Amino acid sequence: MKLIASNLLRISALVLVMSVMFSCKIHRKPDNYFEIGNDLYEIKSGCIINNGETEGGFDIDLRLYDENNKNFLNFGLVSKQAESITSTTYSIKEGSAWILGYSNGNYKERGQIVSGSIVINRGRSGYTIDIKCTDQYSTSVKGYFEGQLAKLDENNLVHKLPDYVLP
Repeated sequence: MKLIASNLLRISALVLVMSVMFSCKIHRKPDNYFEIGNDLYEIKSGCIINNGETEGGFDIDLRLYDENNKNFLNFGLVSKQAESITSTTYSIKEGSAWILGYSNGNYKERGQIVSGSIVINRGRSGYTIDIKCTDQYSTSVKGYFEGQLAKLDENNLVHKLPDYVLP
């Protein structure tokens, strides 16, 4: 009888430990993500889009896409370099950042990020980006990305100015 009770206690403890481990794994955020309120999206890719020169540097769009490329964050930044983003803390100004949902070539959702900041660090292995913002409805927009960003230059601007860096 003692043996049965001891075995039941061990099995119960094992089941408890496994259920705790399993539940922690379910609620873990992906390594690269953005979160809008309670909605969590895994970031699968990102890119830098050079829109040409502007006052103080280059007009750069930073885009971070979810796993389906249907939802993404877009941040309008000014960088000193044409094909990369300068490491610094960027304060978000109203009208410079958007949350976009994309479906069959038509935007179905569009929210404006009105305040907050993104911290960008560029290193040898790519970028580390930490996002802490608020949208127009006072909803929290948070995120984290670590990795490489593709470079897009739809207007062929960088090729006209190779390795160009503003002072």
